[in-house]
Amino acid sequence: VGKRLCKCVRSEDTVARMGGDEFIVILAGLASKQHAITAAAHVAEKIRNSLSEPYQIHDRELFTSASTGIAFFPGDGEDPKALLQNADTAMYHAKKAGKNNYQFYTSAMNVRALERLEIESAMHKALTKNEFELYYQPIVDVETRDLVAVEALVRWHHPKQGLMMPDKFIEIAEESGLINPLGAWALRQACEQMVLWQKAFSER
Repeated sequence: VGKRLCKCVRSEDTVARMGGDEFIVILAGLASKQHAITAAAHVAEKIRNSLSEPYQIHDRELFTSASTGIAFFPGDGEDPKALLQNADTAMYHAKKAGKNNYQFYTSAMNVRALERLEIESAMHKALTKNEFELYYQPIVDVETRDLVAVEALVRWHHPKQGLMMPDKFIEIAEESGLINPLGAWALRQACEQMVLWQKAFSER
């Protein structure tokens, strides 16, 4: 991957591996913002095409893709840390947009990123404050019309936003690792509810 990235840029540009599967590309000496935008888009497209080509590793053919976030100095950050953070935010949006594409950083992305951080932080507290609840949806056999099972659906009684549906927080839970304690809680709740139902029906 590193060798392919180096072939996508000029000799005066910089390619560095940050760790894992993350790389940094620095395009230097661009005359204007418009020139920088054009050059960044051109390089990002070259990277996308280059990395989509198969890799021959021993006798295996492997495939990968690249999600690229782009930030500009000084508008998107006046120091390396800010630029990296904003490029990383843009990269996350590229992944969310379906991967194998590139996104330019915008200030609106930071607003959404902060919202996600707030939800993640609130989820930690919600697990200890019993703010989650399971709703049970019956599953019926269409031929016999018998109730054969129920589907457990999690809801979050958020203290500020009210009742939140899973599409608002499940993805964040998966990315943050909170899906594990949330899943364990849901399983325990469903099992306890099943015991109550079995007891109620056996007494009839």
